[in-house]
Amino acid sequence: MPNKVLPIFYDKAEMLRQKLTECVEKSGRGHSIEDVAQWTSKCTMDIIGSAGLGAEFRSLEDGSHPLAMAFADLFGDSLSSTFARIMLFVSMKFPLLARLPTETTRRTKFISDTVRTESLKILKLAKEAAKAGDDQVGGKDLLSLLVKANVQATDEKHKLDDQEVLGQMSTFILAGFETTGTALGWALYELARNPEIQDKLRKEIRQTKAEHGLDSTERLSVDQIASLPYLDYVTKETLRLRGPVSITIRTCAQDSVLPLSKPLTLRNGQQVEQLALKKGTAMMIPVASINVMKEIWGQDAEQFRPERWSEQVSSALAEGTNGFTLYSHLSSFLGGTRGCVGYKFALLEFKTILSTIVETLEFKERDDKPAIVSKSFIVTKPYLKDDQKFSRLPLNVSMAP
Repeated sequence: MPNKVLPIFYDKAEMLRQKLTECVEKSGRGHSIEDVAQWTSKCTMDIIGSAGLGAEFRSLEDGSHPLAMAFADLFGDSLSSTFARIMLFVSMKFPLLARLPTETTRRTKFISDTVRTESLKILKLAKEAAKAGDDQVGGKDLLSLLVKANVQATDEKHKLDDQEVLGQMSTFILAGFETTGTALGWALYELARNPEIQDKLRKEIRQTKAEHGLDSTERLSVDQIASLPYLDYVTKETLRLRGPVSITIRTCAQDSVLPLSKPLTLRNGQQVEQLALKKGTAMMIPVASINVMKEIWGQDAEQFRPERWSEQVSSALAEGTNGFTLYSHLSSFLGGTRGCVGYKFALLEFKTILSTIVETLEFKERDDKPAIVSKSFIVTKPYLKDDQKFSRLPLNVSMAP
C-alpha cells in the first residue's frame, strides 16, 4: 500500500511546492503567505480525494469540486464563531434544534446535503467499476478497495450497505485531510521560528538524495524516506507539541475501574487511587495535555526540540505511556482497538509533503512577528493573537539557499 499511494503524495506535494514557488517568483524575492496552513490543507484534501476516494478535488488548482468545498467550509470561517460551533454540536445531540432558522443551521444543512449528494455520485462510479472489474476506472484507492470487497463478499453479514459506506467516506475525509494539513502548517511555523532546525532538516534531505544519486526533481522511495532520522524527529516533535487533535471522548462499554498514576483528592477530602466508571460514562482524554506533561517529557516539555527523540527513552516516559499509545509514546493517535487506523498513511503523507517543500523553499517568520495562538474546534488551528475571528498562519517564504 505505501508504494501505491506514495506517487499520489508526491504529485500533490510537488504541486504545492510549485504553487508556493510561483508566489515567490512573482514577488521577485521573499513572499508573505497570509495562511500557510490553508495551503497545506488544500494539499492534503487533494491527497485524500485521490488516495481515499479516487476523485480529483483540485483544491490546489481552482478548488471547484463541491465535496471538497463542503468539507473546507466545515473547517473554514463560516462556522468559526463560538455560537456556530456550539450550535453545531448541540444540534447533533438534539436534532430538532437543527431546524431552527439560523445562519448556522442553514449552513450546516447545506454542507450535509452537499456531502451526501456528491458522495453518492462517487460511490455510484466506484460500484459500477467494481462490478465491471475495471481496475483502470476503480483504481486502488481506499473506497474502490472497500467497494470491491463488498461486491466480492458472499456472506451478506460481511457486506456494508450504502449508508455505512457513505459513513466511511466521510470518515476518510474528516480524519484524513484537515488533521494532517493543520499539523503540516504547525510544522512550518516551528521551522520558521527555529531556522537552525529547518537548515538541519534541509541538509539531511539534500544529502540523502545526493547519496542515492538523485537530483532535486527526483523522488525518494518509501524506504529512503523512512531512513531520514531528523525528518522523523521533526515529525514526532510536531505531533507531540502541535498535534492537530487536542482532546477526544470515549464512552465506557461496560462497568470499569480506572487506575490512577497518583492519588486523587476528591471534593470531600477523600483520596482515591482508582475511579469506578459505570457503563455509558463519557471520558474526555486530554491528548494535548498528555503530550506536554513535564512529569513524562521533562522540564522542556513545552519547547520544540526534535533532538529529544534521539535520546534514550526515560523510565518516566516509558511508564507514563505504557499500553496507552499507538505510536512512539505519543497520544496523538491514541491506542488500543480505537486507535487511529490510518496513522501510517498520515505519517508517510506528512513526511513526503514536508520533505518536498522544505528541500527547496525556506520559511521565516514575518518581520513583525505576530503572536500566534491555538484554538480547538475539531482540530487545533492557528490564529493571530490580535485577530482571532478567522484562522490564519502568516509566514514568509523564499527560495532556500
